Amino acid sequence: MKVAEVNIPEWIIFIIENQFDSTLFPNLTLLSKPAQLLFLDLKKEKDFEYFKISKKKHYDDLGEIDTITQTSRFTRLCKENYSEFSILTSITGISYDQATRYCDWLEALVNQRRQIDIVISLPTVSMYEYVITNLDSLNTKGCALYNFIHCACVSQTKTDYNQWLGKTLVRADAYFPTALGLYNLQGNAAEMTNMEGIAKGGSFKHYAKDSFSDQVQNYSRAEEWLGFRYIVIIPTR
Repeated sequence: MKVAEVNIPEWIIFIIENQFDSTLFPNLTLLSKPAQLLFLDLKKEKDFEYFKISKKKHYDDLGEIDTITQTSRFTRLCKENYSEFSILTSITGISYDQATRYCDWLEALVNQRRQIDIVISLPTVSMYEYVITNLDSLNTKGCALYNFIHCACVSQTKTDYNQWLGKTLVRADAYFPTALGLYNLQGNAAEMTNMEGIAKGGSFKHYAKDSFSDQVQNYSRAEEWLGFRYIVIIPTR
């Protein structure tokens, strides 16, 4: 299972690698203002102001692919106006069909370099029920352990922390991972399963109890709180 939710730079690469296919863009009205700026910039298809393409980083399974980093101009803009935003925020505002297209694209990309094909897909409901550990919402000092609605850290040293908690998405690898090394299984963005219309894990728009393994978030369209991660199935010889 992917250790974190698919993030904005990964989705940008997906769009670029598919020749800026307009049907792959998220619903911008569902994104935060800085995320909107990134995708509006991407629509220009060149001379980007807010991000840059670092050519050809090597990955064992993916080979050499482009990576995305933000420009100094975008960094200053966020520092001045959107201090809670990270370019590594989970991608949302996308549909089930778009998420499955991402999985198909990535699967084809990986299999170009493999002798035995792997399968990449959205996780099943039962997988989430197994890996979600039903983590308590607060640590012993009264601070949130994941991003959900109506929770504030009581620590006086983390006043800035409360400005975004339960109000917006955070970076996909925020907070501590589970024992399995998985980030944000609870809270942040509810995650699509392979059953269209059913998501698991809760989000920043849901209560902590909604993130537990026996809970479901239903959806019928793209949502500001709905993202995904994928699983990789490696067949045995």
